[in-house]
Amino acid sequence: MTEISTNKYRCPACGFQVFNRRFAKCESCGAALPGEMLFTAAERAALDTEHERRRKEIESAKKKKHQRVASEGVYVGDVGVSGGEFGGSADGGCSGGEGGASCS
Repeated sequence: MTEISTNKYRCPACGFQVFNRRFAKCESCGAALPGEMLFTAAERAALDTEHERRRKEIESAKKKKHQRVASEGVYVGDVGVSGGEFGGSADGGCSGGEGGASCS
């Protein structure tokens, strides 16, 4: 079993756990952090590139979903179903359709 290590980066001045290695100062006490704790310029660039790639991927997926929903004319989401492809009606199916059924 792989053990998950706790964050090994701590401020030498106050012991606060370093959560963001992009910041040159401790987020708690403001002391300068040693350079070996911080990401290098190349590491920051790689992280930025990966973040941008993922952002574009998510944006593309959202566009595709929007286009699919627009072309199908049906949206199943938080609110419910629009359209009528599932046999529903605006009053929840209580319009007295076939057989004269009604809802009280």
